[in-house]
Amino acid sequence: GRGGGVVPDGDDGPARGAAVGLTAWAAARAAGRAEGRSTPLIAAAVVLAGAPAFWHLATLSEMYALNALFGALLLALAACEGPRPVLTGAFVLGLAAGNHQTVLALAPGLAWAAAPRLTRRHWAWAAGFFFLGASVFLHLPLRAWSDPWLNWGDPDTPARLWRVLTRGDYGGVRLHPDRPMGLADPALWLPGAAFAARVFVDQLSVVGAALAVWGVWAARRGPLGRVLLPGFFLAGPLFGVWANLEPGRPETAGILEPHLVLPLVCASALAGRGAADLARRWRPGFAAAALAAL
Repeated sequence: GRGGGVVPDGDDGPARGAAVGLTAWAAARAAGRAEGRSTPLIAAAVVLAGAPAFWHLATLSEMYALNALFGALLLALAACEGPRPVLTGAFVLGLAAGNHQTVLALAPGLAWAAAPRLTRRHWAWAAGFFFLGASVFLHLPLRAWSDPWLNWGDPDTPARLWRVLTRGDYGGVRLHPDRPMGLADPALWLPGAAFAARVFVDQLSVVGAALAVWGVWAARRGPLGRVLLPGFFLAGPLFGVWANLEPGRPETAGILEPHLVLPLVCASALAGRGAADLARRWRPGFAAAALAAL
């Protein structure tokens, strides 16, 4: 379900294609000119476009493909230099939260990557642009005050608006009364992490997952790596541990699938970065072999 989303749905085909293109471009920017651009472009595009959850959700008239597009756009802006892309990204982040709030998992990494190039004045402007984008949420109380026939959560007071924004009464993980279990029990961490690892290997393929793991190492010092690594961890594995979903339950796939879109965007960019690094080390025939394996 949408966390208070107010950005309208529509045909998700263009959003799907744009998300693939922007993710591939961000991976190429992260690889750098010295290592070539074709390998990360192809690897990131193939890994993301071939992920079953990404492809399936992009065929639905829902918010998920648009969430991938917003995430890919934020990665592309983070790969640019100077403060202006950061300010643009702050606005996009606020607007994207009106579509699906999981995009906020990118916020810590975006702030970490932007910190070296921002002054205090820039930070103030960035905060202003973020709230300008997030002002789309004002539609909810304004609409509620008109007493419409269908008024989910009746967010006409600050308390009820906060409950809608924090998904207090709905959301995929609330489909089962015993979940989510949170992070309070360390005994659940390892099973949750193992389940998340299996899911992402299934989505990315063994080769794509291996390239993404290598990309973690290759991108560890770059500015885009500061976005990709925490973004993937917060939106993917950490969510899997927190939700504590049982693999064998029939509702698990439906609950988990929408939450795979954003981490798949990050993982695909990491796979592109890893492919670029390996191509630099083992250039003869590597790109063709990796593409064939994917």
